[in-house]
Amino acid sequence: MAVVFMKWLETTPNKYDRGIQLLTLGRLTPLKKRIDAQYVQPNSRVLEIGCGTGTLSLLMAERGAQITAIDASPGMLSEAKFKAEEAGLADAITYYQLDVTELSDHVELHSFDVIVSTLAFSEFPPEVLQYALKQIPQLLKPGGQLLIADEIIPEGVWERFIFWVVRLPLVILTWILTRATTTPLQQFSKILLEAGFASTIAESHLGGSLQLIKACPLNSTAEAQTAWQTYPQLRHRVTLRTLLMDVWSLMLNRFIPPYPKFATGLYRVGHPDRKSPVLITGNYELTVRRLVRELDGQVDCWLLVANSRGINVWCAAGGGYFTA
Repeated sequence: MAVVFMKWLETTPNKYDRGIQLLTLGRLTPLKKRIDAQYVQPNSRVLEIGCGTGTLSLLMAERGAQITAIDASPGMLSEAKFKAEEAGLADAITYYQLDVTELSDHVELHSFDVIVSTLAFSEFPPEVLQYALKQIPQLLKPGGQLLIADEIIPEGVWERFIFWVVRLPLVILTWILTRATTTPLQQFSKILLEAGFASTIAESHLGGSLQLIKACPLNSTAEAQTAWQTYPQLRHRVTLRTLLMDVWSLMLNRFIPPYPKFATGLYRVGHPDRKSPVLITGNYELTVRRLVRELDGQVDCWLLVANSRGINVWCAAGGGYFTA
């Protein structure tokens, strides 16, 4: 729930730390201290993505680490630099006003022991998030790790219920105040795997909505082959939900948006391996389910569900939403 007010807080950097403490019910600062104590060593080279007002950078610099900190907000960086100078640690921290997609143009490759980010990845658009995750392994030293503390939609049904009960009023209030909102990370372990990381949940707070994720690049072929088995498998199943969805889609929803969407990503159909074919389709749910119905039990393959805005392949291609 913490990042719901990010857009508003970023316009008032001097209130940022106090606001984040309130919105995370005091969980974020102790979490940052544990990141510093457990994962950062003296003389480590650390990159912080989305440093905000520099609270975590200061903690790590006090431990003796050399910090490179980036943020896209000039107001946040100004506050962070002021705090570093007040603490006498300005020489230990190098600040850049950068978008995360510009990182590889400004920092040395394979130079960081740890890359850390708190409450920033959930603010990235999907394409920026994917690009950033693809670049990060090139910035880490061999054996380096990525630490992400962020707002993540929990997996469990009860945890999701609690998450939305707490978050929905904040979303509404944020929209009234700023006409902006944020999107929590969903299926983040799958996103990390597709980007080439093995990940674990190191800590979980606030009903699972605030998590610390520890991720390491998958370097060996054996690791990658094992990781492939964790991609979700699609099977043809007829349930009450699918029957009702078919009726809705055929009678009304194919003409009136929003259309039912299937989650984008890579899926297994049958038992594919490295040599199996890869098929691609749009993310109109009816299209995906009918395709799986024809494939299941007939062929072992990978199915890549791409973002066609929830429109069927033919119409999405004609409208420019499903292109090369």
